[in-house]
Amino acid sequence: MKKRISIVMILLFLLTLPLVASANTRYVIDEAGLLTNQQVADLEESCRQFYEITGGKEIVILTVDRLYGISPMVYADDYFDANYGDDGILLLISMEERDWYISTCGTTIDAFPDYILASMEDPMVSKLSEGQYYEAFQQFLSDAEYYSTNEPLSNLEASFVIGLPVGLVCALIFLFILRSTMNTKRPQHSAGNYEVQGSYQLRRHQDLFLYSKVHKQAKPENNSSGSSTHRSSSGTTHGGRGGKF
Repeated sequence: MKKRISIVMILLFLLTLPLVASANTRYVIDEAGLLTNQQVADLEESCRQFYEITGGKEIVILTVDRLYGISPMVYADDYFDANYGDDGILLLISMEERDWYISTCGTTIDAFPDYILASMEDPMVSKLSEGQYYEAFQQFLSDAEYYSTNEPLSNLEASFVIGLPVGLVCALIFLFILRSTMNTKRPQHSAGNYEVQGSYQLRRHQDLFLYSKVHKQAKPENNSSGSSTHRSSSGTTHGGRGGKF
């Protein structure tokens, strides 16, 4: 009987280890001093709620003064690998060159494909540019929770959403052209239609080029709906996106 109780106690202890680890983990590291203590506490609570809602995905906000010559992508990836698990998302803010970078790892790579990270960029970066750091981090956490609890579009669905407006525009243009061809009443810009057949003879022909026009078209970008990935220095696969604010 005692042996069975001991086994049950051990199992319960092992099951609570992830919760204990989460309780002792810091998710808001404000080394650049952009936040008040109360703001850090509020954001920390939101990060822990994210962990519970998403079933163990970690979300981290890291601010630093400088990167010591390391790229934002490498710094963010390596910091997450060294301090957290293998499933989560980290927002890095560096004040030295006003860099930001979002690093994803594990299942969050698929939960945050490139087009979703792009949609998260403008609302957050606009607040960062205005010095509203707490509001920017709140925006980041809110968007991250929304996209983590709502399945992203598949490649086919994303293509449909992107292609539908383009298809509608093309259809409207085609209908406009078709309608214009049905209108036979048009103003005549020359007297050619009224000329007697064979009455005009051209004795001299010369081409004079007064000017030329060159049309340039930009090469279309690759708007894939998947995630661009790379490997960190530890060999872990990461996704992500970054820029300036």
